[in-house]
Amino acid sequence: MNLYQKINEVKKEVKVLSKDAETSGQGSYSYVSGAQILRTIKNKMEELGLLFLPVETESKGYST
Repeated sequence: MNLYQKINEVKKEVKVLSKDAETSGQGSYSYVSGAQILRTIKNKMEELGLLFLPVETESKGYST
């Protein structure tokens, strides 16, 4: 199974994710917590031998 097929198998595990966290202060918003996402996909990722690896990326701002 190639990487894309493995990722697709993990996606199949995700039925519903509900917003379970909220920011505070002005302009607050609700979001799905990282903990909920990991609980949902962790077992399948381990089964398929997939890992999250931290990668440093550079962000470039563009304006029009």
